[in-house]
Amino acid sequence: MKFSKVFSLILLALLVLTFNIKFSAGQKNIPSVTDFKGNKVQNNPGPLRNFRILYTRRFRGMPSQFSKRYGNKLFVHTSKTYLYCVNIISGGFFWIVKTDAPLSSAVSVFGNYVYATDTKDQIYKISIFSGRIIWKTKMKLKLYGCWGTYNDHVFCPVYSLNADGIFTKGKILRINVFDGKVSSEHNNVFKPSAYGLSEGNIMYVPGENNLIIAYDMKDLRTRFSVETEAGLISPPIIGKKRIFVVGSRKLYAINKITGKIEWIRRLNLRLFRDTVPFPRYYNGRIFLGLRGFNVNTGQGSFVIFGKGRKETDIYIAGNYLYYAGSLFYPDKNHKGFISVFDINSRTEISFKKINHIPKFTLTVYRNLIYYFDRKGSLYCLTGTR
Repeated sequence: MKFSKVFSLILLALLVLTFNIKFSAGQKNIPSVTDFKGNKVQNNPGPLRNFRILYTRRFRGMPSQFSKRYGNKLFVHTSKTYLYCVNIISGGFFWIVKTDAPLSSAVSVFGNYVYATDTKDQIYKISIFSGRIIWKTKMKLKLYGCWGTYNDHVFCPVYSLNADGIFTKGKILRINVFDGKVSSEHNNVFKPSAYGLSEGNIMYVPGENNLIIAYDMKDLRTRFSVETEAGLISPPIIGKKRIFVVGSRKLYAINKITGKIEWIRRLNLRLFRDTVPFPRYYNGRIFLGLRGFNVNTGQGSFVIFGKGRKETDIYIAGNYLYYAGSLFYPDKNHKGFISVFDINSRTEISFKKINHIPKFTLTVYRNLIYYFDRKGSLYCLTGTR
């Protein structure tokens, strides 16, 4: 009898040890937040509560959805000819630059400089500290954004349209970062967008005709191009093995070496109002809105029901999901809200009604949360942990 009890205890201990080893191995296989590039997620401790408005800021013209944060600086370009560098903490302006024409895409920040393109097909290099324009260069073809930098060059897509507005000719310009002169031009059969993301010497960028393109900035060639089933509407995020990008109705996971689509998930994007849904990665899941999908299989493994609220944007900080939107349905009013959910327990731990409706760029930075409303005003709220 004693031998039987001892044997049972040993067997139980072995089972527990086996489970712990498997669990630990599974945990090790979950990528870290830092393994993803372009991922708008922070490892902040604790949730923010008790929100109060710290400041609001207005701009000349309507701000773009694609503002860029770099440390405590927020770069905002508007429908008019202005680029603002905002101090997120105080709400003041580090500097304001007036360009010759409205900017055509989001700015790109590389090192101590901001690169931007305008609708007159000029590219600017601007000091991140002073706002001084170092140089600007006029291009002959339609210039649409800056992809990335490699080996002291910035890469920009350009294209031309015929009289019917149809894409006829595309090139990738390799521009010297020191003088703004074109070092070389490379023919391109695709029409890439401005919202690419680079990792090392590889740039991943959505393109026309539902394409995702991997372009090698070192070899100056296309590694692969993959056709998806719907138009791509978000910049990609880059993981260890895959890139993730959102189409108008689907979420795609694409092998970043071979270009093979590994999984697809159909989405209902009617919940999103006035915003582009960006994919986010956290703790083994790709989040889009209030749904989470297993990063390896695409299986749905997380969902929060927003009680009929129209969400406009989300952000993940620590183990908490922040989302904002409109209370028009079901409350039939024109007020908005900010809500905070614990991702593990899927319980709402904070909720605040506000007298305006957040529109886009919901972001958490330290103990601050900021976003733009429908009228283009920047709101910054502070909270306690």
